[in-house]
Amino acid sequence: MTDMIEADGNVIKADGKGRVRMTADQREKLLEEFERSGISGPQFSAVAGVKYQTLAGWARKRRHEGQAKVLSAVNGAGPVNW
Repeated sequence: MTDMIEADGNVIKADGKGRVRMTADQREKLLEEFERSGISGPQFSAVAGVKYQTLAGWARKRRHEGQAKVLSAVNGAGPVNW
């Protein structure tokens, strides 16, 4: 396993094939920065050092989890008592 150092001093783990290993918090921060950046996914992934397919998968999973939370909140509100 190899280590990469981010600009802010955090260490990002990468395996022997160069695949990035991030904690859930690091991944969430990266996705938030991607949304704020306004640049395309391929451009952002090149800057961030992750493959575009990986970034897109993370973003898709995050979107689906957010939709599931909204649906469960709406459906799980319980019956209306009059």
